[in-house]
Amino acid sequence: MQHKFVLFLAFFSLVSTTGAYADDTGFFTAQNLSDQFQNRISVGNAHSCFIKDDGVASCWGKNDFMSLGDSSYTQSYSARPRLVPLYDNSESYVSITAGFSHTCAVTSNGHGRCWGYDAYGNNGNGFKNTLYNGKKFINADTAKPVVYSFENNGITQNIELTDILQLGAGKNHNCAVLHNGAVECWGNASNWELGNNDSGTNKNYAVAVLGYHGPGVNLPNPECANTCNQSCVMPNYMGLMVAGTNMNTCLVRLDNKIECWGTESSDAPVNGNDTYSDAVHYPQSRFVLDSITKTPLEKAFYVAASSFHVCSVVDDDIPGDNVGSVYCWGTNDNSQLGDNTKTDQIMAVKVAGISNATMVDCGEKFSCAVTTDGEVKCWGSQIVGRMGNGVSSEAVQFVPSAVKTDAQTNLSNAVEVSLGFAHACAYTNNNGVSDVYCWGQNTSGQLGNGSTANSLYAKKVAF
Repeated sequence: MQHKFVLFLAFFSLVSTTGAYADDTGFFTAQNLSDQFQNRISVGNAHSCFIKDDGVASCWGKNDFMSLGDSSYTQSYSARPRLVPLYDNSESYVSITAGFSHTCAVTSNGHGRCWGYDAYGNNGNGFKNTLYNGKKFINADTAKPVVYSFENNGITQNIELTDILQLGAGKNHNCAVLHNGAVECWGNASNWELGNNDSGTNKNYAVAVLGYHGPGVNLPNPECANTCNQSCVMPNYMGLMVAGTNMNTCLVRLDNKIECWGTESSDAPVNGNDTYSDAVHYPQSRFVLDSITKTPLEKAFYVAASSFHVCSVVDDDIPGDNVGSVYCWGTNDNSQLGDNTKTDQIMAVKVAGISNATMVDCGEKFSCAVTTDGEVKCWGSQIVGRMGNGVSSEAVQFVPSAVKTDAQTNLSNAVEVSLGFAHACAYTNNNGVSDVYCWGQNTSGQLGNGSTANSLYAKKVAF
């Protein structure tokens, strides 16, 4: 995932370990994390990673900041998958997410482990990063757990996060969702993307997002900062899923509305609200609006983002089936919003021709969704084969087009798709057998097929 992260937040008081929870209307609210919301495949700027059925992770592609995690491999890229070592061999990997040049994973004991580029505290372990040829990085086998930090009698203490449900990477910041409902973020804070009302102070440890800081915790409301009202504290809501651009963060709340915070610009209106703001410092219930009704977009259950646009899947047909239409907002210079125009959109517009999406992802100037029939549909820029349909052109793909294999038949049995700067990967499951297919740009071997030639079609990764 390039410049973005995806997280799912569940509350054990609501969720069983064997199925979905629904309210009295039957509408989806939270779901077992063993399914689509634990990402087994993730794509960064120019590297890709996948977790196999046995919990073993592999990465391939660009490796300039040890993004692949293998300390024994010092080449600038790998065109074939390389095994990601474990810091603790008693663990296995259960979910993975790739930032621009770093990677994070959740392990079987609930730890968060991050490796790769670390100039902004990307790896969240509270320690100073390592210098390698003047570059700041951490290897997977030295990746200490993500921590949160607090002061006790004037002494700063770091405590490992051991109850992470899912972890997601933005360009240079990350967030984790915990079992108790808290959302914690760390890394680059230059655009208010950490949601803690603090810009410019990067964090190499996790900090609480205001308004989603967990039960039993009271934080002062910044709106009351100039008053003497000691009872003025932040409300504490529950979230389902978050995604981040390189400027902001968006969250699907438990009520299935979406709110965003961080920086936006006139040519990248990524906060999705009709009230434009240069910077929203923390969650303030400024909901993403439907461009037609001008009311909050509702029944959202999935959100994803890239540099300058955001997309969500909305359950607008059968309540609780986690299937629906795709809505997008932000920059649209290559029709990456899928509305058959090239007009930027400050509010959410409906993607043409998709009503059966199960998930969506965003890359640089393109977007893709997985549908219930196991196909992957993409729209936006066609340069270097981003669409995976056999075309490389300066012309844009205005409406969704099916990804094809090198046999020129539609890719089938897709479970997840993840998009980078100019390449994409999807994993398929055919009768219990998992495979990974990638397409698009391949200058750093990010397609994982043993070559560095771009591919206009989806090709199988050579594990």
